[in-house]
Amino acid sequence: MHASTLFIGQSLIELDQVDSTNVYARQMLDTSTVRPIEGTVVFTHYQFSGKGQRGTTWSSQAGKNIMMSLILYPETLAAREQFYLSMAMALGVLDLMKCIVAEQSDLDATKLHVKWPNDLYHENHKLGGILIENSLRKESIQTSIVGIGINLNQVDFASELSQATSVRRITGHDVDLKNTIQQAFHFLEARYLQVKARKFDKIKTDYLAALYRFNEAHDFYTIDGVVHGKITGVDTDGKLEVLVAEKHRYYDLKEIRFLI
Repeated sequence: MHASTLFIGQSLIELDQVDSTNVYARQMLDTSTVRPIEGTVVFTHYQFSGKGQRGTTWSSQAGKNIMMSLILYPETLAAREQFYLSMAMALGVLDLMKCIVAEQSDLDATKLHVKWPNDLYHENHKLGGILIENSLRKESIQTSIVGIGINLNQVDFASELSQATSVRRITGHDVDLKNTIQQAFHFLEARYLQVKARKFDKIKTDYLAALYRFNEAHDFYTIDGVVHGKITGVDTDGKLEVLVAEKHRYYDLKEIRFLI
């Protein structure tokens, strides 16, 4: 595979299997005498100990899906601005999903969403997820490892993954894995360049427009118990803003769950 991008995917490490692409990328950063070039991608056909949000694991069948990690150096991004990178990467994957769905079927792409903070959903089912691990120095980000898992051609999922879905399930068609990875590099780079150019208003506007259950009244499980509220935004720290009983409340990742 040779990427047609400026830098993302120009250096590609393809593995048959690995415990976790994020762990592999971290080991590269920690042990290499010369740090990997920006945009280096670690891709694997199977990972047996993938990492997810909230300390969960990411389970995937071998050879069916995208499991990869990007190494980025957003050194001009302040630590307090790191959620813009999270939003941008989620939007890059969403752009990819919309492109694939448009190519494969006449399905309504508006059913594709980003579920806060950066999962990818089709209606009420999870298509993919992102785990970003940043290394900070003083008040700026030095390195970012962006782990991305996307369900492409997998059809069968474990019983505990009842909310999982895939492009194959949505469209009824398999997609070409290598071609889709190349497309992913393109869309992710385009969104990352927005971060580099500090187009924060554009990123946030697009993110809110794509946000799952934005401005809809739903029940949520929170640290205060079940509440009925409406998602109205995200703050600069990436906390979810929810309107509950006419008051805006802000929740971190471990403080709120969607009831689906």
